[in-house]
Amino acid sequence: MGVVDFALLTISSMIAVMEPFSTTAVYVTLTKTMDSGKKREIIRRSMVVSFVVLVFFALTGHLLFRVFGITIPAFQIAGGLGFDISDEAFWEKGMRQAEEFIRMLEETL
Repeated sequence: MGVVDFALLTISSMIAVMEPFSTTAVYVTLTKTMDSGKKREIIRRSMVVSFVVLVFFALTGHLLFRVFGITIPAFQIAGGLGFDISDEAFWEKGMRQAEEFIRMLEETL
């Protein structure tokens, strides 16, 4: 894998993980009553913390995996299982809410 391919893979992975559109919506909602100076301070602080965490794990990730005896395939499987469980819980909650909404509509009709 070349440098350009690696850079594209890394950047696209970071964008997928960070979900900039939903994160922006949360930021706008949480800071709507703040002045622009405070908003800029929050953005600056969050970027610094994100950068430090990213650099820490970029530099020590392999060491942490080695210390805890985690292999890349095991990490991928665990991530897939975690995603599957969270996805299932999300849809289950959504279905419960939809059923409650339908029940409420039926009661009012």
